[in-house]
Amino acid sequence: MPQNLNPSAYAQSTLLNVTASTLVKSGLGRVFSVNVTTAGAAGGIYDVATTGAAGAANLIATIPATVGTYNYFGLPFENGLVYVPGSAQVVSISYS
Repeated sequence: MPQNLNPSAYAQSTLLNVTASTLVKSGLGRVFSVNVTTAGAAGGIYDVATTGAAGAANLIATIPATVGTYNYFGLPFENGLVYVPGSAQVVSISYS
């Protein structure tokens, strides 16, 4: 990492092969990218503390069903990072 740059400007963790609703991180953080490795229905990133509370009111990004990498360049969340994959979708998430 280059010197004199804020380390929070980079993804520091990755969660691989998410296939079910998952609390990726609790509390404050940033999501950097979602890599769809297996296509399925569209999924979503939520700013919420539990998987059960994920809903339209706290959706911060919709992830397409298509295989690919979707960059969010440090999209902030406050309460927690929950990912809810679409049916048959498999993703990996980079965050800090």
